[in-house]
Amino acid sequence: MTDSEVVRARFRRRYENQSRVFSLLDRTLEFFFGKARIAHSSSLPAPRKLLICNHGQVGDMVITLSLLPALKRAFPDVELGLLCGSWNRQLVEKDPLLDHIHYLDHWNQVRNSASRARNIATYLRALMRTLRELKAVRYDTAIDNRVWFPNGILELWLARIPIRVGYDFVGFTPLLTHAVKFEFDQWRHEREYQAAPLACLPIDRSMLDEVPERWIESDGNGFEIVAQHRQGALPSRYVVLHPGASTEVKNWTEDGWAEIARRAISAGALPVLTGLGTEQDALTARIVAEVPGALSLSSKVSWQQLVALISDAHTVYCVDTSVGHLASAVGVPCVVIYGGMELYAQWKPVGSRVAIVRQDLPCSPCFQKTGCEHMSCLRSITAEQVWHANG
Repeated sequence: MTDSEVVRARFRRRYENQSRVFSLLDRTLEFFFGKARIAHSSSLPAPRKLLICNHGQVGDMVITLSLLPALKRAFPDVELGLLCGSWNRQLVEKDPLLDHIHYLDHWNQVRNSASRARNIATYLRALMRTLRELKAVRYDTAIDNRVWFPNGILELWLARIPIRVGYDFVGFTPLLTHAVKFEFDQWRHEREYQAAPLACLPIDRSMLDEVPERWIESDGNGFEIVAQHRQGALPSRYVVLHPGASTEVKNWTEDGWAEIARRAISAGALPVLTGLGTEQDALTARIVAEVPGALSLSSKVSWQQLVALISDAHTVYCVDTSVGHLASAVGVPCVVIYGGMELYAQWKPVGSRVAIVRQDLPCSPCFQKTGCEHMSCLRSITAEQVWHANG
């Protein structure tokens, strides 16, 4: 087998059970609703009131926001709405291109300690409110541009939006009016997946492919924020180190982060560590204890302050998390450390100022959500590789 065939086989194994369940669901729904039409480029009428739905996390939403400028240029008079999880609130609520924002926390995306049954019950109660909101706006077109589970197709159907577009990959396809066929490509970026359903509108596809130089703006000053938390004179520049991820399996070594912080100080830059939550607070505290002069702002800044910190940083260093996407969105150079569990080419931040550090191992990508015992794909990456990745 070629390398591409091996990756494709691993991908099929990862989603084998899911594909079986959703194929059965779609065959059942087809009995009652028939098949959705296959969507083609520019086959839909121009929308008057357009709803974009994406139930992803913050990194997914940063990518979604990068597509909105193209939509507004193509349809300057469109009334644009967004349906997303409330964890994206601080990211999307100030976006000037959005006329309506609807929040609905899908039970499968909520990151809390509650039981699955409780999260489903909470979701169902919130769904009723969200449906009333969607019906009140009277959207004529809705596009779910998320290819992965969960999608929002059922919600769009319940809201009785006349034109509904989405992927045929993770169920509820017969509830769409136009279905986009999912085709696996290990080199296809997530932004391309998100753009494909939008291309069914009468829009020049090149407009969607164009990545804005900067699509999120800061309303603060990073140096002022650093000054509030640090005594003494400020250096002429600082770098942001974000060592924690949403899951432990994505984390690099603490020794590696400490070495990056030491190298930053030697280069005349203040290392500022960011994070959120007790685990990341403890992680950054240990690194600061190893490197006198480093500053931890983990759980000490708001979302808007984090945007300002990243906007004024010389460079951002992080693992596979939303901070890399945010750095790209504000036009700041970033170095992202990737393990071998997923397709780095699909999930890396977009833009020309992004450097990826990874190990090209035969077992990568493995598509194992919990990784493996040795995790050589991450632990064998050296501080030397990371420090020199950005030139």
